[in-house]
Amino acid sequence: MNNAIMSIEELDRRTQDDKHVQIFEPEKQCRITLAADWPRVVELPWFAGKGSRPTLIELKPGESVVQPISKAQVWFGPFAAPMEYANSVDERHKERVKMFWSQEKERYLSRYDYPRGNGRGEKPDMTPVGPHRSPDVTITIIEPDGEEHQPIRLYQLYKLGDWDPLKDTFVQRESPEELKAKFALELASVSARYEAELKEHRLQMARLEGMVSQALSLAPAKAAK
Repeated sequence: MNNAIMSIEELDRRTQDDKHVQIFEPEKQCRITLAADWPRVVELPWFAGKGSRPTLIELKPGESVVQPISKAQVWFGPFAAPMEYANSVDERHKERVKMFWSQEKERYLSRYDYPRGNGRGEKPDMTPVGPHRSPDVTITIIEPDGEEHQPIRLYQLYKLGDWDPLKDTFVQRESPEELKAKFALELASVSARYEAELKEHRLQMARLEGMVSQALSLAPAKAAK
């Protein structure tokens, strides 16, 4: 313990000096994993600013990359905000975290957005017609000492995919193969119905011809009487 006697001015000066001492802590890292069934590569571009060269990471389905949390939240939104909010005891800080969460989540979701209805005309239909386009990514936050937090699946966090309250309202779009099979089935059904009607028509014609033939065969006999 330092028993030196100091005046308020000296204590204040020491406090100010301490504020200028920067403490550097290693940044948290994130393991970013793309779902194996995602249909395409996700590109993760980065440009640190003037004097640096742009970089591009290709995240392939079923694979992972490890990147700093600051970069990961630029690419995938505020996934770490709930953990920061839960651990905060400062109400003003919690309010800032809530604002960050709201703004950054909107930015992320708007970047990919839903496929929507007819976007043309004076009153375009902006109703979502399919699942959100954002990639199905799971992120694990890694502390500087190597401790790993519970994996965060972004679809669950941002209420997308199976967690999306809109999922039952989407219009199911059929693939070309499905449309081809559908039309072939309809054509086969129409053809079968036409064949049945034609067969019935032929049977009616045959019965009619038989009735006419019978009538003609009986006509001379009646005349003879």
